[in-house]
Amino acid sequence: MSLRIAASFVLRGTARPNRADRGIYAGRRVNFGMKVTEPKSGHTGGAKRTHRTFLPNVQNKKMYSAVLGRSLELRCTTHAMRCIDKAGGFDSYILNTKEAKLDSQLAVALKYEMLAKLAEGSVESSVEDDVMPEPSTVVASEATPEATLEATPEATPPLDSATPPHTPTDESK
Repeated sequence: MSLRIAASFVLRGTARPNRADRGIYAGRRVNFGMKVTEPKSGHTGGAKRTHRTFLPNVQNKKMYSAVLGRSLELRCTTHAMRCIDKAGGFDSYILNTKEAKLDSQLAVALKYEMLAKLAEGSVESSVEDDVMPEPSTVVASEATPEATLEATPEATPPLDSATPPHTPTDESK
């Protein structure tokens, strides 16, 4: 198998466009597939297949960042817009999404700019409360089995040494 044929199999799945670094694509990529035509009725020929590309649905969108205090004109996919709505806003989406999932140089740069603004303390506390997630009351590393037993004594009844643990009975036979 020649190198050219092997490379064509690799490129058939998806491709990440470079313009995804200049917008928020939320993991959407260019997909490759086939356009299949239906044969006319009465004809014996099969369906024809031609190669085609499926481009992500990219829209120009103006988003307001309360942390940065300005509006940004971005190229976003419709999937990214749904993710932003689900996260509770643009700032929440950028700050609480992992860099690998953001998959964009622009989004990562915005994230670091927002974190720098929050670290300076130049952001109002009401905006900071809306954007940053609340810390959990119990950290997983601090939770010990003894602490959980002390917190809920009714949940774990004391073991009586006279009664063995539950054993199946012979009634099912």
